[in-house]
Amino acid sequence: SSIRTSLQCTQDSSPRVASSWLSTSGPMPGPEQVLSSLSTELVAQRSSRSADSRLVVPSSSPPLSPSLRRVWGDKRAPRPTSPLPSPVMLRGPSPTSVSDKTSRTDEEGFPVLVDGALARVHLDLQAEVLSWTLELGGPLCCAPGQRSTSLPVTEILAVEMQAARMRRVWRSWPEKAHALVIYTFQRSPSNPSCWHPRQVTFTSPNEAVLRAWEAAVRSLLQRQAHRPRHLLVIVNPYGGSRLARATWATTVRPVLAKAGVRCTTLESAARGHAADLVRRHLEALEAGPHDPGPPVDGLLAVGGDGLFHEMVNALLAARLAAGGRSRRLAALRLGHVPAGSTDAVACTLNGTRSAFTAAMHVALGDQVPLDVLRIDTAQPHTEFAVCMASYGFMGDLMAESEGLRWLGPLRYEVVGARMLAANRSYRARLSYLPPPREAQPSFTRACRAGCDACRAGLHPAPGDAELGRPATVLWQTRRSEWVTLEEEEFAGFMMVVMPCRSDKSKNGVAKYGHLSDGKLHLVVIKRCSRLMYLRFLLRMAHIGLEAGGDHGDYIKVIPALAVRIEPIGKESQWNVDGELLPSSIFTAQLHRGAVDVFARGVDG
Repeated sequence: SSIRTSLQCTQDSSPRVASSWLSTSGPMPGPEQVLSSLSTELVAQRSSRSADSRLVVPSSSPPLSPSLRRVWGDKRAPRPTSPLPSPVMLRGPSPTSVSDKTSRTDEEGFPVLVDGALARVHLDLQAEVLSWTLELGGPLCCAPGQRSTSLPVTEILAVEMQAARMRRVWRSWPEKAHALVIYTFQRSPSNPSCWHPRQVTFTSPNEAVLRAWEAAVRSLLQRQAHRPRHLLVIVNPYGGSRLARATWATTVRPVLAKAGVRCTTLESAARGHAADLVRRHLEALEAGPHDPGPPVDGLLAVGGDGLFHEMVNALLAARLAAGGRSRRLAALRLGHVPAGSTDAVACTLNGTRSAFTAAMHVALGDQVPLDVLRIDTAQPHTEFAVCMASYGFMGDLMAESEGLRWLGPLRYEVVGARMLAANRSYRARLSYLPPPREAQPSFTRACRAGCDACRAGLHPAPGDAELGRPATVLWQTRRSEWVTLEEEEFAGFMMVVMPCRSDKSKNGVAKYGHLSDGKLHLVVIKRCSRLMYLRFLLRMAHIGLEAGGDHGDYIKVIPALAVRIEPIGKESQWNVDGELLPSSIFTAQLHRGAVDVFARGVDG
């Protein structure tokens, strides 16, 4: 029992930002209600159809605005390859008001085009999947065939009706037609994690059919409760190559506006300013929202790793200040749009530095838990990290490159060469808490979207009471379980929380690191020659490090749950997610899945 309808579908790429397409004046009827009221309109339209109607295809579309052209492109529809008709099927729960006569009358149909090609289209309301089968070949082709494509509703950004301007080509369609445009994405063939804008256009002279499809798809989209409705966006226009403001205006904002996401946008002016902005906004949110709109349900950083680090720390500080009593703060997710020098967080979460991909993950409401490293120093001072904390070579590199920010990302190569020539080392005492033996298999496989190691971390995240407990408590209460290395000279230490992928390390610093497995990679580099340290840097960049791997006698990669480092004598500085932290006795503990982020992991 399905309604068999015919649609003409073509490509029409003239999108307009619809900032509130998801909002309606009243409750949206369900797909079944929409479809059940369609039968009488179909009969009426077929009876009024002209006998000498002609087939037409869209003429050139009006030019897009610069920001939307950059996101969605300015493609033109291909000419139809065949005038042969093909039925369109709309499947779902059988509407009780649809009569057998209507279904039989509708079976005759008229030609259907999807992006300029004949097709049969199916909308499965129960599985929430839109699919179509293209009819390949034609009168001049000796080998006709079919090609099927499916599009889950979870990958549809938005849907809207557009007017299609038509010109005459075949003598079987009327001149007036209507277009239904679905905004989604397509994966890059070379990197499935990198997404590009895509539009699928359905065009038909039967407006009632397209309106029913639009209402059905919108109703399904409104059921996606995990998608954000209101975001607090912090833009850092001074980080990296200083392109964050342009990235937000030309790429990210159009995507979020198309999805109907409301944004409160602020700009950071100096180090620490973003944390203050987030803190004040969250305090006002807890005191009681004065805004009549929906409450903020996510935080978005448009900048580098340092900006994301500040926002994570501000959110966790607010959660701890609330004593774990605020469900609203605990439910907030964070997103990162890359616009910095390295963007290791975005590269690790999304598998690419594409700003469009990051914006789509946010708009679609993707969610994955992320491990957090709590750091306590002797000052006392508490800091949180989600990427990496390093001491020695990497700390000196960050400290001495601060004065060369005008060089952009190139400053790391310049200062790195100077640090390699200096070949410094530091004396320290290192202790770590190893994970249970049964918890170590995740170090033998790379992290991918939906991987088993991270899925196991979907258990309820540790409460804020546990996150608020100083890491030194673990050192004091479980001292007998810690392993202490001999006091000696070290070139540096690295505590890698996630894989830390970037343009400089495609496989990640920790090749088998995970987003939410509750374990970190402790990298210990003993004092060595310049050539040996250069070899270590090259291996880390091209292959990645792995626990228990053969990296030479001067390098150890150790799985750990917590780490304590006590500097002796001359000291370096700590580089924590791209931010500097003064050296002192340093105790850190990893908390599994402490925050949620807008991401799904690396595809492939």
